[in-house]
Amino acid sequence: MKGFTLTAVGAFIRFTLINEQLLAFNLKGETLYLLKEKAVWWPGKKVLVMSDVHLGKVTHFRKNGIQAPTALITKELKKMQQLLEEYAPEQLVVVGDLFHSNLNQEWNDFATLIAGFKQTKVVLVRGNHDKLAAYLLKESGIKATHTYLLEPFEFSHEPLEHSPHYVFSGHIHPGVSLQGSAKQHITIPCFYFGKDYALLPAFGNFTGLQVITPKKTDQVFGVTTNHVMQLN
Repeated sequence: MKGFTLTAVGAFIRFTLINEQLLAFNLKGETLYLLKEKAVWWPGKKVLVMSDVHLGKVTHFRKNGIQAPTALITKELKKMQQLLEEYAPEQLVVVGDLFHSNLNQEWNDFATLIAGFKQTKVVLVRGNHDKLAAYLLKESGIKATHTYLLEPFEFSHEPLEHSPHYVFSGHIHPGVSLQGSAKQHITIPCFYFGKDYALLPAFGNFTGLQVITPKKTDQVFGVTTNHVMQLN
């Protein structure tokens, strides 16, 4: 993709690829770093934010006779471990859908992982897939809530109406469809920032994408394997 100029379908956003593994972004007086791992680092609060991890999904599918790549299990946990080691956050905020299914081995693997980072408080903002029993979260030291406020931001799995704060949400796994000069198309995950709320890309890779059509006043950042790039 290097050197290509692409146009976002529906929004006509043009950009030139920038070689960035993270991208600094200022919002409401706070500096945020958008990471290629599809997470956000908020250094002012020492908070790592991610959404829609969907642990347990691969194992759940395989138990039900649906082919799914087992390598993703290790890959997702390794990616999370690397971020926790690199940034040493005081808080890890998961904006919903941490675990996709009923209890399976992937939960035990995750619990073992976070047990090695006792300096990090884990907050789960419950999503529609978060059905695990409360005692499992409590045993692992995870605070579960439906919304979470860290001013000037509020975190909710789905966008909140009439919140006095800027809201970070997930849920829809946002993506943008991009068109190249030869009319080729690709769809990639994205960070979306509107007037009142943001949509975070799914941290997990075993998820779909819902293509969004941003307004001209919105800010959108596409994510590839090795880059975060501003699209407008």
